[in-house]
Amino acid sequence: IYGSRVDNTFDSRLVREYLSMCFRSDVLDGPKRKGLSNVDIPPFDIPATKNMVDFRSKVEQLPDLDNPASFGMAPNADRSLQRINSSLAISMLRQLASSAGRPEGVDAASSGVDVKAWKEQMSPLWKLWDTLAKSHLSKLKTVAVRAVNVDDPPIVAFVLTDASEAQSLGDLVSHSLQNIQKVVNGTALSSPEVVAEANDLMHGEIPRRWTSRWPSAPEEPTVFLQGLARRIAALKGEWVKRVASPSMFDEPLKLS
Repeated sequence: IYGSRVDNTFDSRLVREYLSMCFRSDVLDGPKRKGLSNVDIPPFDIPATKNMVDFRSKVEQLPDLDNPASFGMAPNADRSLQRINSSLAISMLRQLASSAGRPEGVDAASSGVDVKAWKEQMSPLWKLWDTLAKSHLSKLKTVAVRAVNVDDPPIVAFVLTDASEAQSLGDLVSHSLQNIQKVVNGTALSSPEVVAEANDLMHGEIPRRWTSRWPSAPEEPTVFLQGLARRIAALKGEWVKRVASPSMFDEPLKLS
């Protein structure tokens, strides 16, 4: 709940949950506050007085970081946030490094091709996508995704559409990376589109043509490629086969 605003059903449910979990006598009454709830909210004993100075003193002793367990999360939930922040910091540093090497007044789409820089910064992505293609996708080249029929159940239509979109995006990514590699190898000429996509990737960003096909995709190129390969493999390797079976939900469904 940001800024104490409660303007939708979910916020109301969250407020009621906090009230029932935290604002109870067994939670707030001094040493008994952990008796039944085992919730460390607040992380100090409530003063027995009504003196504002005592409460202010306790508040000033609060740590800068909240205890994740206090909000019903896993104790190591803060590590996920640290990883996200680290990825963002690395992405920003890559952008700064790339921008520092670009001539002043020249934008990404019109700048010349620095073959050496392209090869150095793009090689890890080429190798990663090649490895993912061999390990996840090579066996699925012969798997065809049929078109959606009018009489298909909604779940079948959803799976087939998702599989087709994932495969189409995979082909687009392969084509983009191959075009950049051809320019580096001297077997093709650069174009504004190829230059723009190469610069996006070298800045740690996802090309616009890719994100337009997957708006909720990860923002870091390596994570994007890994996630895309896993989704293509899952959809074409498992779910396309499942929709052909009348009992597609007989096997356990993994939501992770």
